[in-house]
Amino acid sequence: MDKEATIKEVQEYCSRDLTKEKYTDILLRHRKYKKVREDLLEGKDRIRVAVLGSKSIQFFVSVFEMEAFAKGIYTDIYEGEYDGILSDIMDEGSALYAFKPDFVILLTHHTDIKVYPKPLASKEEIEEWLSSQTAFYKDLYTKLSKTGCTVLQSLFVSPIERQYDQLEESLPYSARNCINMLNQRLCSEKPDFVHYIDLNYVAEYVGKSLWFDERNYYLNKAGFSYEYLPLAAQRFVSRIESLSGRTRKCVVLDLDNTLWGGVVGDLGYDGINLNPNDAIGESYLAFQEYLLKLKQRGIILAVCSKNDDDIAKEAFEKNPFMKIALNDIACFKANWDDKASNIRAIAEELNIGRDSLVFVDDNPAERQIVKQFVPEVTVIDLPEDPALYVRALNEAMCFDWPAITKEDISRVDSYRDNAKRNALLASGIDYDDYLRSLEMSGKASTVTDKEIERFVQLTNKSNQFNLRTQRITEAQVRQFEEGGSAACIAVRLSDCFSDYGIIGCVILEKQGSDCFIYNWLQSCRVLKRGVEDFTLNALVKEAKKLGCTRLIGEYIQSPKNRMVENFYTEKGFTALGDNRYALELDTYTDRENHIRETE
Repeated sequence: MDKEATIKEVQEYCSRDLTKEKYTDILLRHRKYKKVREDLLEGKDRIRVAVLGSKSIQFFVSVFEMEAFAKGIYTDIYEGEYDGILSDIMDEGSALYAFKPDFVILLTHHTDIKVYPKPLASKEEIEEWLSSQTAFYKDLYTKLSKTGCTVLQSLFVSPIERQYDQLEESLPYSARNCINMLNQRLCSEKPDFVHYIDLNYVAEYVGKSLWFDERNYYLNKAGFSYEYLPLAAQRFVSRIESLSGRTRKCVVLDLDNTLWGGVVGDLGYDGINLNPNDAIGESYLAFQEYLLKLKQRGIILAVCSKNDDDIAKEAFEKNPFMKIALNDIACFKANWDDKASNIRAIAEELNIGRDSLVFVDDNPAERQIVKQFVPEVTVIDLPEDPALYVRALNEAMCFDWPAITKEDISRVDSYRDNAKRNALLASGIDYDDYLRSLEMSGKASTVTDKEIERFVQLTNKSNQFNLRTQRITEAQVRQFEEGGSAACIAVRLSDCFSDYGIIGCVILEKQGSDCFIYNWLQSCRVLKRGVEDFTLNALVKEAKKLGCTRLIGEYIQSPKNRMVENFYTEKGFTALGDNRYALELDTYTDRENHIRETE
């Protein structure tokens, strides 16, 4: 097979959902991928991923690399030796450190735990065991922190065998309970650059008797059955996606035979099937309840349906069994336009990227249209049976965020309130009068300990208004703060409808008499409100506090930030060349805006 044909075969294969593919087929395609890898990755931004494991990891690495490529994540991979976690990490002269990884994957196994509390161990002895086990991993993290990498470690999967039989759950010193406590302790005391991947959940989902393969373990030292390599790899790739700024935050829902049974236009609001005493009706109600749980954690709900608007809304307003209310929906599109166009309109109205959307529709023809004409959108292939809708959306792992903040939860209401703002703007008043009517207030100040998580999250999620797109960790933020020659500025905003919380993040770094803008990003929810001018005024004040005479900005182009390509010149900066710009502080005059500064 010639090179062009191999490239086409690999690309077509990776357009599938690899978690549904046999691992042997993935390994076969991976061998072909390796032959044309440099052609496939030419000109692509790559991340460096080191994979370390206490058991055999060779096949995991191959499947992980293919899963990452299928998701548009291009990797250079360092593969550690067998049982190489300790030797690679503790030796700072090892090839791992020369590799300078962006991410380090640690594949642990329950056999790494050599000693458990003895039978009838006291609380004090169990606590001593927990502290000792946790300290071991903390030492590893301390070593790895010097690389500036992000660590993705699998949580321990408890084994099949049970020393105490059915007493295992009730005895605090049993292996199962000790592993659960260790997993919880690790999660509660982890450094900010460490993220845990819950393979214990995956093993319980597929069944421990299937997850573990004793024959293959003794033959090849495989930590778990090769059949589930795709599912395991998916978990790690999903987290890398979200940590790299690829987060999905909106579910776009069809209505007929998706949120309820039947066609509302034919049956009327009282004829659709949401009957809690009917198996099919109960399935749709369960799906609605699951969607409301997603909304509760910060996922936006939108509607995209081929229906008359008033008839579609009547089901929400009048059907007594509806779980989802109209005010749960941030954007409602019920018309007879094609769904690809409506989805583009939803993204524009919500002011979020199309790749932030997840489309759910029972009709395979509609799904195919969206896949073809809005390929950035994640499309869920719903099964025919509505009883499996929850499982299908859950298995897709669309919303694997690294953290959840109060801003995430409150954001849902702010998108809904945008309709009120848009109605106010559409009333025909002058735009300046519109901004005044919002009664905006803002604050720009050094980020506090309680705000660092949100500061980092927004930095790593924002793509459009992001002048340098430098992803950071909590540890890096703290390093900037502790150095004394930098400032991490969080910008907050509220108006008469909503409190947005932190919607802007800036890192200033003193470089001689210049103050360099290491990072400047802003949520697109508040564009064209004067927040940019409000922030710039605050940055000038902070730069003067640092004893600087110039503010230096830089624009680094990314696939999504073209909207700020001319930002610095528009704000009065002078071009220096090489995409750098300067603002003289002594001649700067505060830029007008309609945001009242608060303490």
